Amino acid sequence: MIVGGCLSVVVSTLGTPYETETKGRLLFLEDVNEKPYRIDRMLTQLRQAGKLSGVAGIMFGEMHGCVAEPNEVVTVREVIRQTFASDPYPVVFGLPTGHGTGSATLPLGIRARLAGERLTLLESPFDESPLQS
Repeated sequence: MIVGGCLSVVVSTLGTPYETETKGRLLFLEDVNEKPYRIDRMLTQLRQAGKLSGVAGIMFGEMHGCVAEPNEVVTVREVIRQTFASDPYPVVFGLPTGHGTGSATLPLGIRARLAGERLTLLESPFDESPLQS
């Protein structure tokens, strides 16, 4: 099942009744205008809260405007690479969806499989065929 959304919002729900269940699920994360050190801090908070243990995989969408200051050298991609370097599940970066210019729709709450960089939806996001009347 695909869960997640904006990283800042997902982290803000930790410890609340709205906290996202991640065990056995594909976690989708994206954000906008966050510096790499903030992305690092939020991913660390998710790890410390146990939200990265037992996930089926992690998919990162567009991280629009998430760039380092001119005097910093670490990129968001490098933060993600370092954060998940020793984890056993697949981690995909750059899905064309999120706050940026990507227009792909990622239906949350449906069953899916991530194998390498291939995402397969295992059910329709519609209750019934949209072509039926």
